[in-house]
Amino acid sequence: MWKQLTTLQNYVVLKKIRTTSNDFLSFRKYNKKTLYFLKKNIKYKLNNLITISAIDYLKKKNHFLILYHFLSLNQNFRLCLKLFVIETLIISSISDLYQNAYWCEREIWDLFGIEFDLNLDLRRLLNDYFFEGFSLRKDFPLYGYLEYYYSEIEKQIKLEPISINQDLRFD
Repeated sequence: MWKQLTTLQNYVVLKKIRTTSNDFLSFRKYNKKTLYFLKKNIKYKLNNLITISAIDYLKKKNHFLILYHFLSLNQNFRLCLKLFVIETLIISSISDLYQNAYWCEREIWDLFGIEFDLNLDLRRLLNDYFFEGFSLRKDFPLYGYLEYYYSEIEKQIKLEPISINQDLRFD
């Protein structure tokens, strides 16, 4: 399968990293046509999007890494496409190619603040609706915010400042 993937060198940086049965590709530049090609081409048939995940590398120039994990049931292989982006870039949504991308993109927006252009349902998923900021970013402050909770003793909603102590946190 790797020999077939080398035909995509115009679109991606090929890095063959073997971990179990995965092959990893890094995007030179983001191109939705590449994903369409990988899904529809008979050689690849990457018809299942497993997940989209994100990693925040605070000290790097393009400090977000987006990982697209695909599965080809017909060809019996997995593929991970890596995309490094800056925080102000709006990424093209792949939800028109893969229906489950809506949920993954919404989760990435909720936790990291990375926007996807065609996803019209970018609202809070895991954080509270009135939560300000993006909690999985490395530059997210751990104090100064307020926490809402229900007090069973007073039978009302309480508001208190959050203070999370982490001795190993670096700024």
